[in-house]
Amino acid sequence: MIVSPLTTEAAANGSGAASDFSRHANVRAINTATAVGLVTKTDSAGVVLGTMTLAGGESVIIHKAKSDKLFGGAATILFAAVDYKG
Repeated sequence: MIVSPLTTEAAANGSGAASDFSRHANVRAINTATAVGLVTKTDSAGVVLGTMTLAGGESVIIHKAKSDKLFGGAATILFAAVDYKG
């Protein structure tokens, strides 16, 4: 897979820091801790649409609507909007 970053990687720790990542649809999330971490997806009004657990060191690409927001349950979960192929 070829991944191209579109935004600067940053933590979005807690619901108050939820971000739509400049309205990009694909966001890479990585858990830099050894413990599991929770990622939450909300709509633009803050209504929770879903959650997922990332294992320590796990990295995934999350697809979302451009207006949806993501946040992590800890500052060790980092996010960056990406474009990818493959």
